[in-house]
Amino acid sequence: MLWTVKQTQTSLSYLNDVLAHFIIRSRSESKYFKKRLFPESFLKIHDDKRNNVREKFKTVFDEINKLGIKQRRKLICIYLNNQKVERLCLDKNFPRKNLSNFPNDLQTAIKKLGEYLYSSVLQQSCFTDLPNVNDTLRTHWTNYKNANGRICCFCGINKYTEQLANVETSKQLRPAFDHYLPKEKYPFASVNFNNLIPICDFCNGRRFKGSIDPCEYKKQTSTHAFYPFGSLAYGSLSYKVELNLNQIQGREEISDILDVKLSKPKDEQQCTWNHVFKVISRVKGHINECYGSWLQTDILTTPHNLEHLKKLLEDQGKANLRNRKNLESAFHKGFTYLKLSQLDDDSLEAIFDSIGYLPVPDNDKQLHDLLKSIDMV
Repeated sequence: MLWTVKQTQTSLSYLNDVLAHFIIRSRSESKYFKKRLFPESFLKIHDDKRNNVREKFKTVFDEINKLGIKQRRKLICIYLNNQKVERLCLDKNFPRKNLSNFPNDLQTAIKKLGEYLYSSVLQQSCFTDLPNVNDTLRTHWTNYKNANGRICCFCGINKYTEQLANVETSKQLRPAFDHYLPKEKYPFASVNFNNLIPICDFCNGRRFKGSIDPCEYKKQTSTHAFYPFGSLAYGSLSYKVELNLNQIQGREEISDILDVKLSKPKDEQQCTWNHVFKVISRVKGHINECYGSWLQTDILTTPHNLEHLKKLLEDQGKANLRNRKNLESAFHKGFTYLKLSQLDDDSLEAIFDSIGYLPVPDNDKQLHDLLKSIDMV
């Protein structure tokens, strides 16, 4: 992660309370009595025939009812384990409990329930109109962005975007949240808002995070991962300008000028973050593809000498870092400009030359040398 984000409280977490109530009560009930299994305020939604709430819960209950006493206790332990998202991320010695040893029908029923609660019930007006729910997914998303900015904290490149509520059947866009611990593996955390965080489409795509578990990206091995709402993440990348001496002296075309690495390459949290989101390759490619257009737009709009250009780079670098949470690529642009402002004159001039910009000479000798270099004297 590039920066820590603040958690914004939401009354939508009531749905997770409903799930907890149901799972814990199901342990000791032999028949599906809704008044015992659910809080009274949720019964209106449970009985609403326009949705499938009763069907989804009833299927899970029937499968739990087939379990023995010991298995039911284990199920409660797994539920409680899956709620401890922060500890699962930060303590790799904390056990990761899942449903793999339970019957397939129960696993499927719980996963379908979790998916339905997240993708459907959270959006239903009958839920958001409850007296103890004064929020919607969109207002929660807006409150999060107001508190944390509009740029993805995992890559620093793209804005948060919306997605289709259901890719196959829906045409309506909804705020895009990522299940940081994937709901396929942690279905009991499907509507746990400690596990739901806005994320950009690229980071959440199949090529990058997708359904990867950041706590166990290495097979059969627990890993130490960032917890988005609590990890001290700022400074996870280091930036270094690397120019080939032959390129500078020969005025050859300069392409990749900036190298990007983890600031602590042996730190497991950083390594996990990079493995899951492919941050190093993405950021390095993005900077080296865009730095020329950035410079032409922000720095090289009017003729200046090198000293003034370095001051512009420094000022623009600091300004971009201040706006890193609200402007696309500002985090990486800021560090790029600061690194360029620290280069020696020859190296910086070579970079400007490679994109077709010639700094204004400081004196007559520099002007003569410049004209000589382009065969005008």
